[in-house]
Amino acid sequence: MKAGIPAPVFGVLTNRPDYSQTYNGLELTANKRLSNNWMMRGSFSYNDWKQKTGPNGFQDPTPRIANATNGCAGNCDGQVFQRSAGSGAFGNVFIASKWNYNITGLYQFPWQISLGASLNGREGYPAIYYVQQGVGAEGAKQVILGDVGDYHFDNVTNLDLRIAKEFRFFNRAGVTLSADLFNALNDRTVLQRTLRTGPARATSNRITELQSPRVWRFGAKISF
Repeated sequence: MKAGIPAPVFGVLTNRPDYSQTYNGLELTANKRLSNNWMMRGSFSYNDWKQKTGPNGFQDPTPRIANATNGCAGNCDGQVFQRSAGSGAFGNVFIASKWNYNITGLYQFPWQISLGASLNGREGYPAIYYVQQGVGAEGAKQVILGDVGDYHFDNVTNLDLRIAKEFRFFNRAGVTLSADLFNALNDRTVLQRTLRTGPARATSNRITELQSPRVWRFGAKISF
C-alpha cells in the first residue's frame, strides 16, 4: 500500500469485458420400478459448454491452462473444461465430455435368482497438450498447443454384471451368494497420458492410466 493512501473499505465486482460463456444441455431420464420381476433405469445427457473471448477479454493473448479458474485463459474460444487436479495422479485429466449415458437393469428369475447389469459410457475427455514456458516475472505458464478439443481420448464404455442367489432359513435368516463381474467387456481404454510436451520431454504422451481390467468378485451376505 502506498504511503498516505488509506486502505480500501469496499470492493467492486464487475463483469469481464468482451468475455462470455454459453451452456446448452439436454438430459433425459427413465425409471421402471420393480414390478413383474424386473426394473430398469436409464439416463442420457448432452452438454455443450463454450466460452467466447474478444480482444478486450484478456491481458495475455497466449492460450494457456489457467492456474486459478480451471480452464483456458488468454485468447482461446471453444470448449470449457475443468481440470481434475493441478498435479499428482490426476494432473492430466481435463473433464469435458459432451455426452454420457447409463442404463441399469435387474431381472428376478424363479428360485430367488436375480441378474443385474449396468452399462455406462461417455465421450473421451480432451487431451490438452501443452508446453511449460517461462514468461518473465509471471513465472512459468502451461501454454496450450492447438485448440481445446483438437484431441480427445477414446470414448469410454463400461459394463458390469451381477448374479445372486438367495437362500432362506426359518423365514427370517438367510444367505445371499453373489458374483460380480466388473468391466465385462475387458476394455482397456487409455484414460490419461503425460500431456506436457517439448523437445526434451522423453515422457511426453506416455500412458499413465488405463481403464481397470475385467475383475471377478464373489461374496456372501448373511441376514437374520
